[in-house]
Amino acid sequence: MEDSRRTWPPVRLTASSRCSVSTAGSEREKLFSACAYGFFVYMGGQLASFGAFQRYVTVDTVSEGPLERWSSRASSPCSLHLFFMVGTALYVYYQQSHVEIYEAMNSGRGRDQLLPHFVINFSGGYGMTGLILAGLFAAAMSSLDSGINSMTATLVTDWFYGKEFGTTFNRIMTGVFGIGVTGIACLLALINSPVFDILLSIAGATLGLLLAVLMLGMLVPRVNTTGVLAGLVTGLMVWALIRVGLAGLDDESLAQLGALAGLKTNTWWDGLLTTVPAVVVGIGASFLTPPPRPKQLDGLLLVDRSNTVLSGDN
Repeated sequence: MEDSRRTWPPVRLTASSRCSVSTAGSEREKLFSACAYGFFVYMGGQLASFGAFQRYVTVDTVSEGPLERWSSRASSPCSLHLFFMVGTALYVYYQQSHVEIYEAMNSGRGRDQLLPHFVINFSGGYGMTGLILAGLFAAAMSSLDSGINSMTATLVTDWFYGKEFGTTFNRIMTGVFGIGVTGIACLLALINSPVFDILLSIAGATLGLLLAVLMLGMLVPRVNTTGVLAGLVTGLMVWALIRVGLAGLDDESLAQLGALAGLKTNTWWDGLLTTVPAVVVGIGASFLTPPPRPKQLDGLLLVDRSNTVLSGDN
């Protein structure tokens, strides 16, 4: 009876605690962090990635593209609830029976080891380990094949202008990209941080910049190649300053930054902090350099363009 009446430690949801710029932030700050991730990382992946482009290429009409997206959104609540239930069940189980194990794994890469630890040591029954391994391989293959396909298609389309090289070249490039991404994944395992945080940081530096390019190209008639390149370089510099610069600061220096010190361990804001500087610098640099020719913009803008702006005449 004494054990059942013990005082439990305050519940700290991992996803929620990583959702604020400051580790001691309020619920309002955590909501802002989640919005920054949704608008500048998730939306970048849904709008500006090569996979999103391929979805529209493979349909017969433009109107069918949104229908495909809605079908995938319909399945999202099921997967999200499944992740939530699994995480909650693991948390409750370890808090009730193995608090010391939970505390030992509640930091760094240990957070990724909680589910495998449960399957190997406490799941019981036959076939659970094989089921988890099959799921891991299926998830890895479904992510790798689309990523490798996108990189190969981007190389052939953007760098070789659609030139046909034959099956042998395609297989070689697929193998090179496959070995490359697998090697990078192995190197990321050396970082003492949860995989989700690492992915958010990488996505912020890539999808955020892609979103910036998309926004500049569709919404700003005056933008040109020089401006876009200047914006991309600026966005990468801001990302490197946050990820590399803050990592080298000691506790005293971080304390002087106030709430911004939370960016050292919070990667939810990386997309916003790369997209916004890239857009601002891209627009400014474009107005300092010659404008694009009107023919280059035919059918590419979402807003009406001004002949005065395009020609540079007063």
